[in-house]
Amino acid sequence: GDPFVSEFVLLSKRDIENPFFSFHIFSMSGQLLVFNSLTASEGFRIETGSNTVKICYPTLPLSEGTYFVNIVFSENDIMNQILISVNRIKFKVKGQPLFGAGLLNLSPKWSF
Repeated sequence: GDPFVSEFVLLSKRDIENPFFSFHIFSMSGQLLVFNSLTASEGFRIETGSNTVKICYPTLPLSEGTYFVNIVFSENDIMNQILISVNRIKFKVKGQPLFGAGLLNLSPKWSF
């Protein structure tokens, strides 16, 4: 899989206390394949004005197909959602082989 980079810009009218950002990639059938989050405990801040969040995966070994990205910004608690984007970002992977029944080729190291 090639590198995968996604960047989001959030315009905020105020500082956000204890922000939480989560990033998800789903298959067309709704199967969650990737989930990562970023919190204030990791130094994440949302301040008044423009804030940019960039997520980079050195490799994202997805099988050929169509995928959706969901993002969530919350304050203080994941249930206190300020912004949620569900299935509004779509991308396609082309030129990659199908991995049988799987959607990710994690290239494990086998021993026996």
